[in-house]
Amino acid sequence: MAIAFGQLQDAYPEANIEIVSLKKKGRNRDKLHIKADTSTQADYSVLHAQYFPNLDDMKSLSPEAMQALLADIGATINLLSGLL
Repeated sequence: MAIAFGQLQDAYPEANIEIVSLKKKGRNRDKLHIKADTSTQADYSVLHAQYFPNLDDMKSLSPEAMQALLADIGATINLLSGLL
């Protein structure tokens, strides 16, 4: 979810997408409800249409592919923090 949300923020910086709350939902509290704010000019239908395919792509990754992606993201974070 975080990766798909970050991709959305990166793709639409002008939308100023910001998470304002996260809430566990569902019978077993195994679902997550995200509430976000955007700029008033943001096109919600475009954002919605982009987010869910990204999320589905992330969910469809094998555990090995997800580990590789997370390792790559971690390496990038380490590199950037080293530059600071």
